[in-house]
Amino acid sequence: MRGLPTLYLAAAAAALCLGGCGGRGSPTTTTDAPPSITASEPQDVTSAGLKRAIELLYEHEPRIRGFVAQDVEYTPKTRNKVLSVCQHGGPETDAAALESAKIAGCAPLVFFFYRYGRQKSVPESIDVARDVYWYAATKIHGPFDAHKALTALLVSWGVP
Repeated sequence: MRGLPTLYLAAAAAALCLGGCGGRGSPTTTTDAPPSITASEPQDVTSAGLKRAIELLYEHEPRIRGFVAQDVEYTPKTRNKVLSVCQHGGPETDAAALESAKIAGCAPLVFFFYRYGRQKSVPESIDVARDVYWYAATKIHGPFDAHKALTALLVSWGVP
């Protein structure tokens, strides 16, 4: 549990700082209740499938390039930098720090795609948020429970 506070701090810093760096999921419908990301059916999302889903979203939804959520905007270039951190981490060599860095890259992406999908009524973006979530929840491994930490962080940010 010692790495958990580090994870939360890293993810919060990523949400604030990565703004400048800024597999299909199950279908989503718009209803009064927000579609759940964290309580959705587990999915097996590959790294290549995740990248392709995000690229397709940007192709189908060009206005996402100018969308800002919590002062974060993801152009294709900055989005790819953050996705790389989500998938590969950074220069960290310690297992806990590497795991935290990956989650710190993935969590803001989930938040951004979820927020865009909800505010602009774009179910494909919510599906991408779900893809990023399940990629992180199932592919990031380390000394603590990445799935549990990611879920707690996202719920604290208002992502159901």
